[in-house]
Amino acid sequence: MRAMLRLLSSAAVLPALLAAAACAVEGEEEEDCTDSECTVAPDPICVGDIAITYATPGTCQLDACSYAATPVDCDQSGEVCVDGECLAPPDN
Repeated sequence: MRAMLRLLSSAAVLPALLAAAACAVEGEEEEDCTDSECTVAPDPICVGDIAITYATPGTCQLDACSYAATPVDCDQSGEVCVDGECLAPPDN
């Protein structure tokens, strides 16, 4: 699993994941920017142990709002990603 996560976070794959996540997050409706100022960013998400948050305000591109995504590899600090944020792993 860790090898797969490392592959996903590689320079070739992560930008594609971020672009896809920025365009459409599952369960989120795309915000039409013809009547909006792009102020409702998608909720933070986890891709493995990578936390991805979105900056507001977004920008209007092709009549849809787009938000800058910021990935953080939680594994680098010994944490795990839960609901889009890095947290200490649970005690076993």
